[in-house]
Amino acid sequence: MAVRAGMGRVDVGEPNGAPAIRGGKAPMPEVIAGDDPPVPAFNSDTVMDVVGEAARSIALPYDAAYTLVDQRVRVRGNRADLQQAMSLVWRPFADSATSESARRYTYDLIDLAQAGIDHPWAARFVLLREGRVLYGSARGDDLVDYADWHAASTALTAASTYAVFHSAVLDDHGRGLLLPAASGSGKTTLTAALVCAGFGYLSDEAALVDPATRRVHAYPKPLSIKRPLPTARLLALPDEVAREAPRELGRVWHLDPTRLAADCRREATEVRAIIFPRYEPHGRTALQSLSRSEAALRLLRCGVNDRARPPHGVALATALAADAMCYDLVVNDLAAAVALVADVCARGAA
Repeated sequence: MAVRAGMGRVDVGEPNGAPAIRGGKAPMPEVIAGDDPPVPAFNSDTVMDVVGEAARSIALPYDAAYTLVDQRVRVRGNRADLQQAMSLVWRPFADSATSESARRYTYDLIDLAQAGIDHPWAARFVLLREGRVLYGSARGDDLVDYADWHAASTALTAASTYAVFHSAVLDDHGRGLLLPAASGSGKTTLTAALVCAGFGYLSDEAALVDPATRRVHAYPKPLSIKRPLPTARLLALPDEVAREAPRELGRVWHLDPTRLAADCRREATEVRAIIFPRYEPHGRTALQSLSRSEAALRLLRCGVNDRARPPHGVALATALAADAMCYDLVVNDLAAAVALVADVCARGAA
């Protein structure tokens, strides 16, 4: 995802055709959530079998549970720092009282070297799901990013309670705003800027719509920022927040939205505006009204699970568009885009 605002280009993580692990040890979910997963350090069945056998023998003293939409996810590991990094990303989903009917999956984040196992495949760190190798890397933080991407994609695609659309969700004094967008549209950067401007935050990634009430519920993962330092400069973040941005090349910044605005979190909202942002590097920032029918068609293209796609999602997308102001937004200058979105929401309140 990229947004140009005055000077410079800022890329922010979104799924862009993430590759499957070629070893074929576990099915990959459809790509709808989070950043591109890092490239695996190995891709042959033989190597993955050897790594998996070694990893399954390791003691895993660190254990935590989370609930992502309809799915309970257990995360185990043999390093406290990796478990802590995972908890920072999934803190909003920390498991308390989970339905017994929720699907359950276990991910293991393992440092082979810490367990005294040789790792000649350039994969000191390995990720297993249900005992099968998904991914290996020379860097531990890659495991956290990949586990986040894989588990979120699986949970959102399989969600049965809600219709899920690939969209940011914000709130302006009880009036909900959807920003449905494909990869490269500038959604994450625009979302962060709107939170800085006073909008409430429900999600940067997924709109969870109750088909019965058409209310949108929070999926409050941190924002996944692919180029942390340029984004921090673009948003003019305070020094104490900007200093939290990772300096290492290739690191994703999982930015808690409350670091942008302390009271920004919202639990649910009713859709009153649907704006489809798209970044154009040589375009002019501009807002154009959309017909309800065109907006419904575009929203369906952003459907993630069966309840949000044709044929099941047609009636819901049509109803959401009928109740909302619908626009196409060309984004080149970020400040101008924020002003246009704020003006739409203000008009909706009048």
